[in-house]
Amino acid sequence: MGLVGEERREFQRLRVDPATEATPGSASVRIVEIGVLGARVEHGEAVKEEYPELRFRRGDADVTLRCEMVRSGDKESAVRFLAAIAESVPAPVLSAAL
Repeated sequence: MGLVGEERREFQRLRVDPATEATPGSASVRIVEIGVLGARVEHGEAVKEEYPELRFRRGDADVTLRCEMVRSGDKESAVRFLAAIAESVPAPVLSAAL
């Protein structure tokens, strides 16, 4: 018997309030939920890249994560984190971002 909806989620996502402005590739999005494996983002225009680099600022650090678009809608999408771009952020800052 397969799991459905929220029950499938292996790790909890945390609500980001206020939402964090970010850019995956050439689009502009707002991160509204974030977790260990990925994030849910809201956007005005569709994110066209299948594997964008999600860039955002956390405190004084610039964070860049290589992602995969796993669900894309008109106003909301989900990304899976594939890798942190090492020179963008020290590990303690990335951990604090999550």
